Amino acid sequence: MSDWYQIENSDLTLQVTTKGAELKRLFSKLWNRELLWQDQDKLWNRTSPVLFPIVGKLHQDSYVLNGKKYEMMQHGFARDLEFECTAYEGERLEFLLRDSELTATFFPFKFSLYLEYKISDRKLTTKYTVINNDVEEMPFSIGAHPGFSIQHFKQSYVQFSHFEKEYYKLNASYVDFTRAHPLSSSKLELTPDMFKDDAWIFKDLQSKYVDLIDIKRLEMLRMHLDKTPYFGLWSKDPQKFLCLEPWWGVADVHQRSADFKDKIGTMILKPQERKSFQFSLELFNLEKSIE
Repeated sequence: MSDWYQIENSDLTLQVTTKGAELKRLFSKLWNRELLWQDQDKLWNRTSPVLFPIVGKLHQDSYVLNGKKYEMMQHGFARDLEFECTAYEGERLEFLLRDSELTATFFPFKFSLYLEYKISDRKLTTKYTVINNDVEEMPFSIGAHPGFSIQHFKQSYVQFSHFEKEYYKLNASYVDFTRAHPLSSSKLELTPDMFKDDAWIFKDLQSKYVDLIDIKRLEMLRMHLDKTPYFGLWSKDPQKFLCLEPWWGVADVHQRSADFKDKIGTMILKPQERKSFQFSLELFNLEKSIE
């Protein structure tokens, strides 16, 4: 049975479940509404899962490490496992997932994965910390997958802080880096069928932040990024919700090497080494449309 934890201040209320340490509610007192997608229409039954120790899909849902084959489903296992709450204080929550006999069947390493949520005024910072507790080097990727409610796609758009000239698409769940799709602006209008072929993926991201703007409500949700090499946009229905996804890793490509250490986007942690990753969400009222 999962437990629930809540923190709040004068601007925000957060609720997190121990299953996947997933942020389930992000309520804005400023705008008097829930910001995260709630699965009322059975479109997507998650809100903000963590992707670990892979981002996206492995080729044939498997990889090879030191000559042995392991199976692992899309986005890894962390989002479906129970975390331990290790800090519950004021405006901060922290959760921990450790390796186990179960995780070893998918990922043969001793590790610790911490998720921290911290609020300050109208800003939420999410921090991931991965620790290699093993005696061998540990390959891994990690990413975020928060989905945000949209009142109407015609009154919302995405704005990158830097002109990202191109993006890539998935082909049968694998990323196709052989074909870039050009963009003409840092502003992306939402259309009902823009994700009919799955997610849009940005490589070697230059933007320091990405904004989701509601021109009718005059509201702006800004996602601050921290050295994020990949970024995904996805939805099952962009008329209702949109996922803004900072990734430190990416899905497999077709015909890739089966060795996990050679996978595109994979990072390596040395024994006893740790590495942290973070992104922040901040709310702004607009005095007028910035179209």
